Amino acid sequence: MNDDKQKASQPDKNLAADERPVPSQAEGDLETVEEDLEHREKEPAPKKQ
Repeated sequence: MNDDKQKASQPDKNLAADERPVPSQAEGDLETVEEDLEHREKEPAPKKQ
C-alpha cells in the first residue's frame, strides 16, 4: 500500500508542477525588470530627492 501511494503521489506532483505557471511568471518578471531598466536608460525619469 505504501508503494502505491508513493508512486501515485509522484506523478501527481510532476503534473501539478507542469500546470503551475510559476516559471513563466518568474521569466515575465525578469523581462519586465530588464525592460524597465532599458526605459529608464532611454528616458531618464526626473530624480525626486
